[in-house]
Amino acid sequence: ATNGGDGMVKELNALQELVDKAAPKKVEKNIEGASYCPNCKVVVANKNIINDLNYCHYCGKALDWSDEEWK
Repeated sequence: ATNGGDGMVKELNALQELVDKAAPKKVEKNIEGASYCPNCKVVVANKNIINDLNYCHYCGKALDWSDEEWK
């Protein structure tokens, strides 16, 4: 690389972020029972909203709903 190793390090970091975002992670629950994104903590489902998406609508993190009763 013409700019030393910095360009490649940035590219590798960006690639790792994409891999991390694409790897599904189980949704988490708060004390009210709402499900929220484990990455950005935004509520993605609650008793009034059922989320049919396999990713967070806010940050794009892939979500694993396998433990949810209504899925």
